[in-house]
Amino acid sequence: MEAGDWLSQNWFNILSSVGIIAGLWFTAFSLRADAKTRRVANLLTIVTNHREIWKVFLNDKSLERIRDPTVPTN
Repeated sequence: MEAGDWLSQNWFNILSSVGIIAGLWFTAFSLRADAKTRRVANLLTIVTNHREIWKVFLNDKSLERIRDPTVPTN
């Protein structure tokens, strides 16, 4: 009977605590999903920019000297 009395007196505190914990869990889940999304978006941006650099390198014959190992460096 004591457990029932305690529960009837503290039901609002228990419900509030459960709500706070659920809110924190949801926030953590959302932040994790957002971080994964940003990581993938950044990777796609890097790949796109890398392709653009190589496209310029392969189309511009004056840049062939960059990969020539016999060119002296200063």
